[in-house]
Amino acid sequence: MIWFLKKKIEYSDLEDWIKTKKHSIRKKHSQKIKKFEKKINKEIKQAYSNLEILNKAELPNPDIKKRAVQIMQGNRDAYIQKTKSFLENIEKGFEDYESNLESYSQSTAKAFYVLKEFFANEAGKVAESIRIIDENYKKIKKASPQFNEVADIEQAWRDYKEAKMHNIRYNEKRKDFKLRMDKLSKSKKKLETEIKSLKNSKSWAQYQQQIKEKKELIQELEKIKHGIVSKFAVLERPLKKYGKISLSAKIIENYLEKPFDSLLKDKDLEIFDVLQTLKEKVLEEKIDIKDRKVEKTKKIINSLDIEYLNSTRIKYKKVKNSIQTLEKAIKSHSAKLRLKELEYKLEHILEKISKTESEKTKLEKIDEDKLKENLIKITDKSNIKIIWQK
Repeated sequence: MIWFLKKKIEYSDLEDWIKTKKHSIRKKHSQKIKKFEKKINKEIKQAYSNLEILNKAELPNPDIKKRAVQIMQGNRDAYIQKTKSFLENIEKGFEDYESNLESYSQSTAKAFYVLKEFFANEAGKVAESIRIIDENYKKIKKASPQFNEVADIEQAWRDYKEAKMHNIRYNEKRKDFKLRMDKLSKSKKKLETEIKSLKNSKSWAQYQQQIKEKKELIQELEKIKHGIVSKFAVLERPLKKYGKISLSAKIIENYLEKPFDSLLKDKDLEIFDVLQTLKEKVLEEKIDIKDRKVEKTKKIINSLDIEYLNSTRIKYKKVKNSIQTLEKAIKSHSAKLRLKELEYKLEHILEKISKTESEKTKLEKIDEDKLKENLIKITDKSNIKIIWQK
């Protein structure tokens, strides 16, 4: 048909035209349509009844595992809720019926598959009701070719309209994302600057110095321990032999097992007398050791005099106390606490940035021009020319 013979409709009037045309078609073919609508309404009631039966159905096997029952119940609830929602939409009218049916089928496929394993008969009856409803809807469309034409125009119009609304929201969200990201980036930069400034402060230098001092004291502590442990390592063989004949066997055993810990516990330094007696036994050759080791044993025992043993314990306790004092200062240092606070805030900001970026990537813009072309193409087939607002 030549373009000027086509019916011209303003885009803003298209929705009203669709409603008027549908009403006209329904009036013209009312008897046929009412017949199929009656069957649909009857089957909707049957579907609700079938859903109630499915909801109350009990498991044929009560010994099914608890986890399986939980999975079944979750899928049953979801299937019933989505089916009711689909039926409610039909009761309001057939607008978007086909897209609603497609969405319903996709969203309930998994749940229906699960339910067939537990309630094949009950779930099957619900599915049969949906099939009958769809069958009669198709008969309504078939009863009037014009009904199909208007339905196609309506669907194309809705697709285009929804795409426009979606893209408006899309652009608003893009702006919102940009504002949020700008704000988060500023917060991130500010926190990073504060952390950098803190690590260049005198307070931070003092904190780091305390950590360094603590490390040095720990090394000194290990050195003190090693001094005692290494000496008793040299005396291990003669002490073991002497321990077999000595009345101080328990003291010797403790020092051989944990020399430094034993020294700290040995308040009266009983080990000193033990070592002196050991030296006498070695020199009298009552303890059998190799000649070349006699002098070394004597030298080590002489080094372990009362003054050395006492001073070692005192030095150890002093260093230990210094470490504990530093640990308290380090734990409560303002620089450490401030860094912890700033790092927590930064971590929180980074999580928000990551979440916002993830949300942004999920945003998709719909090609509304393509849907507009589709609407023009479909209306053109029905000899309608849409007048677009400038």
